[in-house]
Amino acid sequence: MEHRLGAEPSGPFHAAYLGIEYDKLPTEVFSYDFGYNKDVDPGAEADIWSVGGEWTQPVDTGETVEIVSSSVDDTQIITVEGLDVNFKPMRGFAELAGTTPVHILVQTGGPSSPFTIGVWSRILTMVNFDDTGLKGVVRASKTGTPASVYSEILLSNEQSSTACTTIPAEYIGIFKAVSIGLARTAAAGNASISLRTRNHGGAWRRVAGGVEIQSDGSSTFHHDAIFPLYIPPKADVKLSAEVSVINMSVWGILGIKLVRA
Repeated sequence: MEHRLGAEPSGPFHAAYLGIEYDKLPTEVFSYDFGYNKDVDPGAEADIWSVGGEWTQPVDTGETVEIVSSSVDDTQIITVEGLDVNFKPMRGFAELAGTTPVHILVQTGGPSSPFTIGVWSRILTMVNFDDTGLKGVVRASKTGTPASVYSEILLSNEQSSTACTTIPAEYIGIFKAVSIGLARTAAAGNASISLRTRNHGGAWRRVAGGVEIQSDGSSTFHHDAIFPLYIPPKADVKLSAEVSVINMSVWGILGIKLVRA
């Protein structure tokens, strides 16, 4: 009953479960969220996701979301994983219409129910489900507000890149591991990587941080959690970076085990 997409998705479920009712989802799932920020500069902390700056998402009460490409030639099907207004996992799709925005369609009543426009509290992953590669950058944003970007697929990536996620309702997250890397070819520099969490309705706080990684070309670092770090349902989790030189490229992989509460 496990179906994998052509490219490994991140998001609340590492494998995409198709046509399975929520109460029949597994009691334990591993989530691996890969993110990339190609241009981090000194002076402000930046989250590790391709859009850059601070990771933003729909309001907790939910929003409809549009997907659009920067190329008129893109007509592929994009699959989307995220959370509904109750913070339960939701999966939908959108058939691109080039530079014309289209809504994400979902089935909320099971495989035989009609498709409707989804209302999302989180957009966590987008993947090109088509055999044809994308010719433009694909972005998901609040309906009618293209500047409010929640996820994007960069050219040649075919899936979104976000080391930020949200623990679904009725699950507890257990932080397991993190991998980070950076590249700086013009001059040596370093980055300080932090793990931050935000309880539902709360503020961001640093729960693990100060990991320094040095680069005069490229560097990588991996850490497995020695002691469990429990993250409550509906909490947001992200990796952030502070750097010492301009134009630093930073990537990260956030590994979390999800257990039914």
